[in-house]
Amino acid sequence: MNIKHFEDLKRRFPQLNSLEKLKNIYEVELYSLPMLKKEFGISYNSSLYLLRMFGIKPRSMSESQYKIARQKITQTCLKKYGTTNVLSRGTSIFKKRNATMLKKYGVKNAFQIPAVIKQITMLNASHTPEAELVRQKTFMDKYNVNFAWQLKKKTSITQPHQKLIDFLRTLITLSDENIEVPIGKYCVDLLIGNTIIEMYGDYWHASPHKYRSTDTIIFPDGKRLTSTEVWKRNAQRIIELKSCGYSVVIIWEHEIYEDFEIVKEKLCEIVKSNQLKK
Repeated sequence: MNIKHFEDLKRRFPQLNSLEKLKNIYEVELYSLPMLKKEFGISYNSSLYLLRMFGIKPRSMSESQYKIARQKITQTCLKKYGTTNVLSRGTSIFKKRNATMLKKYGVKNAFQIPAVIKQITMLNASHTPEAELVRQKTFMDKYNVNFAWQLKKKTSITQPHQKLIDFLRTLITLSDENIEVPIGKYCVDLLIGNTIIEMYGDYWHASPHKYRSTDTIIFPDGKRLTSTEVWKRNAQRIIELKSCGYSVVIIWEHEIYEDFEIVKEKLCEIVKSNQLKK
């Protein structure tokens, strides 16, 4: 801990020199690192240093984007409709929707339409274990895979994931067959020889480096899990992948950004242990 550097930053940036001030700007007003740099002229590294010294968990990029977008949506709804939910009872949009439903279908709620009820019933029936076995057999017969997602194009490469790929390509010949590989019911980030490399995003996998066991992670579909629940899910995934005969190495997002040299050493060891060459 460099107390001298800490005190120097507090002196240079008085708007951020206390826990209360920084927490309000970062967690309440949801300033991002670029916003802090633009507003106060503080570098990204200095912002991260202050956050850690004051015991405030830095957000990952994906978490920051999600929270800021949600805040903007909420502010827009409050400004235009006086509520955080545009379809809250009594808003003009709520009334307009109900009027349209009554005019078109004779009901206020879409779930009261017979055709919708029938479709939901059929959908529920398609999610039985028996239906799932039939679906998997069809995919295996037609495409030689168990799940539809195993057919997807490799378009979800994140920046930290790409950084791993770029470095590995300096060590070995890496093809699309090594990237986003279907194994069992999962799709793993990288498969190098007999080693699975998983790049865990700090937010979506609830990095213990940043999150407490009781913290809540909100997923894009609205599902909420505590960090403990996410960790259990991570552990179960690793157990199932190992049961397929692979070793599993986890590399966290913050490791890539904070000390990529250590990550490089891990990757070199994986290549060496699998006796691979370029």
